[in-house]
Amino acid sequence: MRETLLSYIHDLWNDRESTALMVRQDLRTLPWSYRQVIQKAFQVAEELASRRLCKGDRVILCAENSPEWVAVFFGCLLRGVIVVPLDAQSTSEFLSRVQHEIQAKCLLVGESRRGFVENSFQVEFLQRFCRIVARHPANPDWSYTNKIGSDHVVEIMFTSGTTGIPKGVCLTHQNFLANLIPLETEIQKYLKWEPIVHPIRFLNVLPLSHVFGQLMGIFVPPMLKGQVLFL
Repeated sequence: MRETLLSYIHDLWNDRESTALMVRQDLRTLPWSYRQVIQKAFQVAEELASRRLCKGDRVILCAENSPEWVAVFFGCLLRGVIVVPLDAQSTSEFLSRVQHEIQAKCLLVGESRRGFVENSFQVEFLQRFCRIVARHPANPDWSYTNKIGSDHVVEIMFTSGTTGIPKGVCLTHQNFLANLIPLETEIQKYLKWEPIVHPIRFLNVLPLSHVFGQLMGIFVPPMLKGQVLFL
């Protein structure tokens, strides 16, 4: 029985040679294997530790969909750091209001957001940050997974529904699993047919700053041994 989202990291590592994510860059499509994603996630966790970000600290992630986004998301989960995902097109005014409410220790932004950032706290560009973390060993340290409980907050999602000012909603591991476990249970019935159509590919146009985008871009495809293409 799954108790946290970290159990999915074990699953991904066990299927580590398969292609997990693909991203278009210019005229090329660059693949990331499950091994690459999880190794980078553990490097992220080590980098967060070196910067003294601890369980319960917050990191704002405001960038376009990418394999690096997913690796940082998992790295934060491993460390117990709470992710605050914001749409890549968020305004600086909205960012300032969010930062005033949550007091994030670090802001990770996409390259397209140069000139957008505030000076009041640590800012990193996502691609550069993922190059920096390569200085750490890529070997998984599974001791991280023993420190996180099912009631720990995974992320603070700012949402307004259809009206009003967006408010921060705390989502725990239990909240995610309440949606994922029923899906996984039903999908198991059909996996015997998966080899016939392997690999199933997902064209992902949903933002990872949205819960539905995370479910369909990060968690559901591996249940089907699928590959995700980010545009």
